[in-house]
Amino acid sequence: MKNDLILSVVKLKTFVNKIIFMILSFLLFTILFLVIWQVFSRYLLSKPAVFTEELVRFLLVWLGVIAAVYTFGMKQHIALTLLYNKFSCKVQKVLSIIHHSFILIFACVFFIYGGSMLVKIASFQVSSVLGISMSYVYMVFPFSGIVLIIYEVFNLIEYCVNVDPK
Repeated sequence: MKNDLILSVVKLKTFVNKIIFMILSFLLFTILFLVIWQVFSRYLLSKPAVFTEELVRFLLVWLGVIAAVYTFGMKQHIALTLLYNKFSCKVQKVLSIIHHSFILIFACVFFIYGGSMLVKIASFQVSSVLGISMSYVYMVFPFSGIVLIIYEVFNLIEYCVNVDPK
């Protein structure tokens, strides 16, 4: 039972990682293409593409926020563990569960709820060059909140079934 749960969590987490990695790759290559197009159209065609600067800026916001959540979910973020490592394994497990529970609450309150409010407020604003609703730009926060919640549920399950954390 325990091994089946661990195997299911690992498979689901691998699937989510692949999806997020593909999204990040798409964003990065789109930004790269747009910047190259901007340079090409400015210097070789002498007629710069106006929309690329604003679109690249919006895509960088998406890339940065999603990459931060992805890094966090992969447990590759910077962590200060000096005090944490001084505790026994049992205390570390309890602290980890509390820690991940707080992150879940943070994701729900700030990313999902706060991001949704931001999307709602920004729905009345239009970008200057592209003419799109700014809510599309801010939709990255609720989306990233959902991804962060998925990662934290995986992490909590790992800690609760005694999987050795990274």
